[in-house]
Amino acid sequence: MPERLDYIVAIVEEQNITRAARRLFITQPALTKYINKLEEEYGIILFDRKSSPITLTEAGRVFLEEKTRIEIAEQNLRHRLEALKNSNVTITLGIGHDRAPRWVPKLLQEFCRRYPDINFMIKGAGELSLPDKLRSGEIDIAVGVFESNEDNMEWRYLTVEKLRLLVPLSFGIFPEGFSPEESVNHPYILKPEQLNGLDYISPAITMGAYDSYQVLRQLYSLHIGRQITTTSARTIRSMVIHDLGYGYGVVGSASNLQDENGVFKAGCCILPGLPTRRFTRAAYHSNHRHVELLRDFTDILERQIIKGCLPGSIYWKDYQNEEPLFV
Repeated sequence: MPERLDYIVAIVEEQNITRAARRLFITQPALTKYINKLEEEYGIILFDRKSSPITLTEAGRVFLEEKTRIEIAEQNLRHRLEALKNSNVTITLGIGHDRAPRWVPKLLQEFCRRYPDINFMIKGAGELSLPDKLRSGEIDIAVGVFESNEDNMEWRYLTVEKLRLLVPLSFGIFPEGFSPEESVNHPYILKPEQLNGLDYISPAITMGAYDSYQVLRQLYSLHIGRQITTTSARTIRSMVIHDLGYGYGVVGSASNLQDENGVFKAGCCILPGLPTRRFTRAAYHSNHRHVELLRDFTDILERQIIKGCLPGSIYWKDYQNEEPLFV
């Protein structure tokens, strides 16, 4: 007899056979007959129908768990085989503008070597928009800094990035003997009033760093001089070292504080109440028809990170929590 797990799930969720039958658009006798035959076939009692509301028996719980696991495995196998034989499959990656040129080329070299018949589309995007694009199906997998409460989602933590306020040395706020190079790992702790009146390089609303900018404005009543807004973290760092303002973002190494001649032009700071790190993640729907391809894609990306192919990032499992999330 064909097994209809949706019938069992409907009864579990509705806790009533009549309501479950109505939800399934079948008659109550037909649903009862199906359950009776299933129990007879397996020699077990699936539901305690004497109780109100109806509940699964222990045997019924084990049956549903195992059959669900088997069904998911079967679906994944079919999806994987379909992806391997279908030369027209296209995977669409949504990734932050700044990560794309650093992460994607090496990633696709290996992926395309393993799957030569799979097409690929890359959509650079503001990271805060990635959950919506994933939800709508515009992209198949998202990589970056973002949060989402979406159901049926598989997540993979990838890296930890150090967040810092970058301030030009020319602003004169650092004490005597301050070392820009050492400030990457041992940032200078600012007093909020030291920033009053200074020009600010602001992340665009679509960027992952925008949330931190909002916290900065909410915690402190800072008077900001001129404000320049950009959609690029690289541009923020570049404008800071050219004395156009201070900015908030990721610092991977001391070279991020140097100009084109290797001269230090900025230092790293932290401000009480602002986060000092953030996590990058990969996410995709667990019921995606090519979920095995997406898992392999993420495996390849994770191997790159472990091998140290991605400058400025710390593999999240290697992160030692050497500093608190907030100061």
